[in-house]
Amino acid sequence: MNAPSTDSPPATPVLAENQELRCRACGWELSDVSPQAVCPNCGRSAIASTNGELLRFSLPPFVLSLAVATRLICFGTLLTGVIPFVAVFAAWFTIGQPVSKFFTMEPALFWIASICIFLGWWLLTRPEANGMGEKNYGIWRKAVRLVTLVGFIRFAASELRRPLRDSAILMPILNRITELSRWRSLWYAEAVVAVIVQLLQLERLINRIPDDRLARNVRFYKRILPAIDALVLVCETMVQTGKHPPKTSVIASTVKGIVSIGAVPFFVGYLMFIWRLGTRLKQERQLAKAVWPT
Repeated sequence: MNAPSTDSPPATPVLAENQELRCRACGWELSDVSPQAVCPNCGRSAIASTNGELLRFSLPPFVLSLAVATRLICFGTLLTGVIPFVAVFAAWFTIGQPVSKFFTMEPALFWIASICIFLGWWLLTRPEANGMGEKNYGIWRKAVRLVTLVGFIRFAASELRRPLRDSAILMPILNRITELSRWRSLWYAEAVVAVIVQLLQLERLINRIPDDRLARNVRFYKRILPAIDALVLVCETMVQTGKHPPKTSVIASTVKGIVSIGAVPFFVGYLMFIWRLGTRLKQERQLAKAVWPT
């Protein structure tokens, strides 16, 4: 891992003529303010706002929120991946016995995991107070929020069908969201698109650190994870639609199982990558605290 640089920001930054400059603390226009002066609005040093888009020059609370977001994503993703394996072992060891307490907790655990993932990506796509980087990252930031929100709505609709099965008003809506075959392909496509845009957002975030190892990691997962998700979802579609011969469905189910098991090392590697990113963001926060002393 690359050690974070502890170099101080340049003492006399040179700005291009007519370059727009805003305070990174409050967003106040600083184009006519000397870099050696302070922001007229918040009193922060203007020089700290002249160092480009690196996160070490952002406000420490903002960088900390990004680090917290990676931890939430990591925890939620880990929980999502572990629950099915625990369910299999619980079912195996409780054959012929009363239902394991785990199965009564399983829905709640999935809710916790999904909420953590949703909040994590929402935090990770917060804009800075002064709009720094919006020209380069704004579209992807909003795209990640959109696909994350859609995915959470899909999950919530699926999970609420059982407790709300007696509702004459809500059940038709939930069934329409989760069951109609014409929606199924859309939902599966959304899941693959979500992985792609989330990884693109991570790549742009890493560019603001920067870190060569993390950059190599995210380029690798950009290639492998969408392909794995797409293959699994195609197989799942073939199994669930019931429009294919039984032999084809069995083959698709087998391929899905093999791919899912083979993807475990990539899943673990992805979690480690997200964890390292969070650790790196904490280091950037320490550098940011030196730039923005309280």
